[in-house]
Amino acid sequence: MATESSRQQPSGFGTFLWALCFFFIFTLVVVIWVQNTGRKGGYEDKRAAERLKIRETAVLDAKAKLASAEITDAAKGVARISIDDAKKLVVAELSTKKVGPSPVKLDPWLPMPTPFDPNAAEPPPPSLPSAPQGADTIRFETAAPAK
Repeated sequence: MATESSRQQPSGFGTFLWALCFFFIFTLVVVIWVQNTGRKGGYEDKRAAERLKIRETAVLDAKAKLASAEITDAAKGVARISIDDAKKLVVAELSTKKVGPSPVKLDPWLPMPTPFDPNAAEPPPPSLPSAPQGADTIRFETAAPAK
């Protein structure tokens, strides 16, 4: 005599595995369907191809200008030479110049600390901790012990 209580109860873990399996199958079907039903050869693809073609012609024109020499404005005496020749001319011009100080005067980022005078009666003022030129001269004063 079979009773209702003798019927085997479903396993919770087995049910979970079946649900997980069906979820992955459903996800796989949806992904494949979305990939296969997308637009192909739409308006944006045509615009992208046109932009790529324009970019390629611009790059080719720029490379041709960099590699060739021509007179651009004869009235003003303006000419264009190849980049390789220009590099050689600049290197030759710079090699004839002597090395010297820069004529460009720069103000320091932060005020410069005053130079230390060893004969001074007062200690020098503390350097600015964020000053790049005073980074190695930071002084840490120790407090006098309390009495």
